[in-house]
Amino acid sequence: MTSASDIEAQETVAPRHVDVARRTEVPRSHRIIRTVGIFLTTIAVLVSIGSFWIMTGASNIEPTPEVWTIIWIVNAVLVLFVVALIITEGLLLFRAWRRRLVGSRLRSRLVILFALVAAIPGLIVAAFAAFTLNQGLDQWFSDRTRQIVESSRLIARAYLQEHGQVLRDDVIWVATELEAAHDTFTTDRTRFQRILTALATTRSLPYTSLVAGDGDLLMRAEINVQGRRPTAPASLLPDVQEGVPTLLSPGNTNLVGALIKLRGYDNVYLFAARTVDPEVLEYVKLTEENISDYRTYESNRLVFQLTFGLMYAGLAVILVLAAVWLGMAMANRFVDPIRNLMVASNRVSKGQLDTRVPSEGGGGDLHDLSVRFNQMVAQLESQRQALVDANDNAEKRRQFTEAVVEGVSAGVIGLDPDGAITLANRRAGEMFHRGEIDLIDQKIAEIAPQLEPLMTRAQSSRTGQLRDQIELAHGSEVRTYQVQLTREGTLTESKGYVVTLDDITDLVSAQRTSAWADVARRIAHEIK
Repeated sequence: MTSASDIEAQETVAPRHVDVARRTEVPRSHRIIRTVGIFLTTIAVLVSIGSFWIMTGASNIEPTPEVWTIIWIVNAVLVLFVVALIITEGLLLFRAWRRRLVGSRLRSRLVILFALVAAIPGLIVAAFAAFTLNQGLDQWFSDRTRQIVESSRLIARAYLQEHGQVLRDDVIWVATELEAAHDTFTTDRTRFQRILTALATTRSLPYTSLVAGDGDLLMRAEINVQGRRPTAPASLLPDVQEGVPTLLSPGNTNLVGALIKLRGYDNVYLFAARTVDPEVLEYVKLTEENISDYRTYESNRLVFQLTFGLMYAGLAVILVLAAVWLGMAMANRFVDPIRNLMVASNRVSKGQLDTRVPSEGGGGDLHDLSVRFNQMVAQLESQRQALVDANDNAEKRRQFTEAVVEGVSAGVIGLDPDGAITLANRRAGEMFHRGEIDLIDQKIAEIAPQLEPLMTRAQSSRTGQLRDQIELAHGSEVRTYQVQLTREGTLTESKGYVVTLDDITDLVSAQRTSAWADVARRIAHEIK
């Protein structure tokens, strides 16, 4: 934004009748730069359109990797040229700003504004295009496809996990039975082998055997199977716990196995395995391979996205350059009227409401803006004068009211709707034995609790005025006061209260004395 010092500098320049045309004339070097910029902009637009035409496959040129590389290099070079032109123009604007040429700062801001207006939509379009390309390049890369692939892998793994859980339960059952037949193992190995075979057959565990702690085979279930029998991995035996089965992954086979250490035996392990549907295992392997290929394709896809992104970036930069050129053409037209408004606004902010801006000439929005500005300042000037007059009248009334309040013998207290004291005269301070300044912001309920019921009644009173007598004690002295409470505002919306206190202690005392004197006369009369 333009600072106050900038505006003051313009104010010092304006009265000198500076030749704006002479000071803002475009040098020959600037005209050459702008001509080159227009030429490069046109070339860049045509090249960008041709690049898009080739990349979409609509031309006879096949978009091979070599063609993609050439397109990328050409567009990158054009973008660099455009960026260089923008930097050069920025330096020219900065030099004009440093020399404080008439309208140079405002012109710079207009150029930047046009550049931003062009760049932001271009960036948004580029982001939207990248998002669209990401969604439509290949259905393999969609979130739905990714979820389907991951779900397939999870289903296959869940199948293997289910087999493993069933195998775990079967191995625990067989181990429990073998632990119960420990005596048979030590006395009759042949019978024990028949027991092992029967248990393995019952639980459909064709690959069941007992192995020692060093991995040696002790015996196996006599079940006819095809192919090579699996063996227990000796490297895993030290980690196997008693009564807790350890599941073994199938690896390159279609077998799921488990190991468990038998309790009551001297370092003897039960190994059991069963076959799994090879199609399921093949499906799991295929799924893993597809996921690997999927991720590879996804990483290679970034090359295409980068190429399209660079193309869109080049278009955005070209639009920025076009906006800069348009800003330069339009800036001079807006500089003088807006500068006048800036200078006048600064003067008005300092209180010079008699300031006006020139509004002669043809129509247009800037002309209308100048006219409206003059009307606004004139209205502000008249309103300020009216406010000054009203403030003078209010001040006179306030002084008169304070003089009247201070002159009365009664105590006068002003309260807000919450019962806090907002006004108190000197007499009220004397009644409460406090300074009138000390009473301000104090709660009346704390100073004179006797007034709180009266305020409660005043809130529901239609007239808003109540009278009553109260007694206030200060030390051993008790004074009687006639209180009048007036509510400000309506019954539904109270704006505060005015309390008037008259000291009637002497009057009450005189009335009592007169009453007792009358009683004494009557008694004396009766005695006579």
